[in-house]
Amino acid sequence: MDDFINKEKMFNHAHNISENSGCMWIPFNAGLNQSQLVVSATDGDGGAVCIGRTNFSGELIPGKALIRHSTLHFTHNGQEHRSQNFEVLLNTGGFTWVASSNGSVPPQAVVGGRASNGETLYVGRAKHLHLTIPGKIHPSHKCAYIGCDNREHSKPTYEVLVRQGSSGWVPPTCPPVNPPIHPPIGGPSNAQWVHFYPGAPWPGNAVIGGVYREGGQRKHQYVARKTYLSSVIVGYAYQNGPFYGGLHGKEISSGDFEVLVQNGNVFPHDGF
Repeated sequence: MDDFINKEKMFNHAHNISENSGCMWIPFNAGLNQSQLVVSATDGDGGAVCIGRTNFSGELIPGKALIRHSTLHFTHNGQEHRSQNFEVLLNTGGFTWVASSNGSVPPQAVVGGRASNGETLYVGRAKHLHLTIPGKIHPSHKCAYIGCDNREHSKPTYEVLVRQGSSGWVPPTCPPVNPPIHPPIGGPSNAQWVHFYPGAPWPGNAVIGGVYREGGQRKHQYVARKTYLSSVIVGYAYQNGPFYGGLHGKEISSGDFEVLVQNGNVFPHDGF
């Protein structure tokens, strides 16, 4: 996962990216079978065109993932770009395409990323020539953008990828457009997961999960989790990172993870 994320280009609002319940994005690797992914169309050669996204120029941008070429095509500032470091959307079932236009998206539209100004970008697709091409819906621009022949094309009419049957759970401490990256897994109702990455401010009300001593000083370990392959791994993190967890007997460490945050810590500061 760390190889996927270009930390120098992570924008300041990354920890507020909203996700839909039931949606899971994972780093692409050539071993993935297209049956595991959300397929939007086929390309001119009959290959699968799936849904992907990548970080670029301070934005998280959805686009078309060409599986046989291990490449994501996406658009930015009038041009079509390519990347081989990207995430793909897993087919967890319940996805459908809904016709729309002029920047509108229906309830439960799949969030694909965020523009540099903080605006949410949604996953869409549109017709161009004889092809159906996935791309990004930019609501304030009142169109979808798709890439073809090295250019960005705006489309006022398009289809929106929608997750059917998801509850759209929103905790009371979050605005409706910014639920946590993953749905809740038990715990107090005032808890939420906050995305942390190098350079981001450490949340002041992160849940303390343990205490250790180093050089005669007592320091805290915090409850954290990390998406790794198709698993969400719970572990611990030090303030400002890194995260440590385990999977199948292997230790996983990362500077990019989520921290559990709530009103009040689990252990008092004078504990242990």
